[in-house]
Amino acid sequence: MRLLEIENPPGVPHLAIKLLKLIGVTKENAQRLRFAVTFSGFVFMILIPKIVFRYHSLESAIIGTAELLFESNNFCGTLIIFINYDKYREFINAVEAFVQSEHFEPSNLANYIAQQHLKIHRAGRMYCYAILYAAHFYNFSPILFTAWSYYKSMESENKTLHFTLPMEGYYYGLAIHSSMRDYIIYAILMSPVIYLCALISVVKLLAIFSFTRYCTIYFQLVRLKIREVVLDHSFGKDLSSVIRMHQDVLHCAELLEELVSPVLLVQLILCVMIWSLMLLYFSVSGLGTQFGNLFVLFLITTIESFGYCYLGNELSDASANIERTLHKLDWYTEILSVQKDIQLMLLRSQKHVGITAGRFCFINMEQFGKLVKTAYSVFIVMKDQL
Repeated sequence: MRLLEIENPPGVPHLAIKLLKLIGVTKENAQRLRFAVTFSGFVFMILIPKIVFRYHSLESAIIGTAELLFESNNFCGTLIIFINYDKYREFINAVEAFVQSEHFEPSNLANYIAQQHLKIHRAGRMYCYAILYAAHFYNFSPILFTAWSYYKSMESENKTLHFTLPMEGYYYGLAIHSSMRDYIIYAILMSPVIYLCALISVVKLLAIFSFTRYCTIYFQLVRLKIREVVLDHSFGKDLSSVIRMHQDVLHCAELLEELVSPVLLVQLILCVMIWSLMLLYFSVSGLGTQFGNLFVLFLITTIESFGYCYLGNELSDASANIERTLHKLDWYTEILSVQKDIQLMLLRSQKHVGITAGRFCFINMEQFGKLVKTAYSVFIVMKDQL
């Protein structure tokens, strides 16, 4: 599959760029229509049915609401990137300019970024295949279970026909819980939507993960460059290059924060709601027959949120390590011009770098713990209202 092939130059998130272009996040108006079609599928096949049509029980309503929040998280995340295309393009342009600059003349820097580029690409490709197989299972297993139940009911008149749905709810008057004909129509309509949901989930996650991870690598490269200068005793000759390199990386990190900040704000809010709904379902129904569906949503959302917090923490640490590395140098013994340049880098490195939710809340491991506590508090409030 050419879409998943590795590309050069290393250091650019090619896979995320190609996936975003696939769903219509590009400047060409003709291709941008693809995203309009994609989002319309979400609105008419998921959003409207889950909001407009009733649920037959409280447990079903909790499951349906959690599914709606889960898909809204993915589609709204990509919608934000789509709307902020200019910021996205500015970030990619800054990344490409940084990678193609003269900063990577030392072979060890070029080798390091090539190795990391390969690791990120392999991890992203494996994730794409994993979600593809999961989408196959999610799409076909309900149909196979329903077909098996239909076959057994035909053998025995006393056997109850059970219709297994990939998503909880009712759909535009179709009797999908009692009519085999309506169920088949529903399955045909929902099959492409399921794969569409899987694609959007992959695009959003890989975009934020790869963008954040590459920015972390850029800070690590600055640290390696500083060590190169120290080993070669070339402060006078190469220090200006290190300063420009550090400034370029800080610019990339700033653009990254502007781009993903609203996406992560939606992620945190809906993550708390999904966690709270799982606790509410457990308190109302216990380990019911539908608990597995909700637990899968809970698990995916938890892993995704934990990953964002971990990468955000890693990005902040990589930036802070620049300051620690500079403090370990005997720069105060150098000439005055070198001392001033290093002081400038020290001043810039004191700025807290990371990814935020809404530009006011840094995403890190500490924040993940606060999310868990907030989810429990919301669950208590929801439970008291029942």
